[in-house]
Amino acid sequence: CDELTAAHGEALPAGLRAVVADSWRRSAAARVDPDTDPPITLTGPDLAGYRADHPLAGVVSLLRDLVGGTAEDGEHLWAVSDTAGRLLWVEGHRSARDRAERMHFVEGALWDEAHAGTNAPGTALATDHEVQIFATEHFRHTVQAWTCAAAPIHDPVTGQVLGAVDVTGGDVVAHPHSLALVRAAARAAEARLSA
Repeated sequence: CDELTAAHGEALPAGLRAVVADSWRRSAAARVDPDTDPPITLTGPDLAGYRADHPLAGVVSLLRDLVGGTAEDGEHLWAVSDTAGRLLWVEGHRSARDRAERMHFVEGALWDEAHAGTNAPGTALATDHEVQIFATEHFRHTVQAWTCAAAPIHDPVTGQVLGAVDVTGGDVVAHPHSLALVRAAARAAEARLSA
């Protein structure tokens, strides 16, 4: 069809990027409320134990080295999720973290498309491909001031997706370098896992 009617009640133009239109369709089919924040499903000791046992725990320090410095300097965030889209690590600039908390972009929250709608970590996991989501391409209203880029991280032996690495922020993230950064960080994490 030439137009997609979203849960927002508005028609989206036919020129919308295909990856975003497909994600909006999945989000609408999952009945994501564009005005409701995703659930926080793990906190405290449960979250700490889950993270400690997760395969990506062994590459977080590498990801912090590769992506963390740019997040602090660029006043944005970086995050790592599991394969279900649950945010396991969210770090970066303090003011960006404060703003992100208001939309539940926090450790333990589910940011897969079925709970958070179109967003880079959730869409990267759904498509098994790196993706950048710009501002109003996000399905939920509270996220539309942000831009994010994410890439899936695979188990080097099985090829299965283990999770995703993401950068999230304002206009500074709306650059092709952000997508290249998360892609390179994901490949470096896979190389470390294989070693």
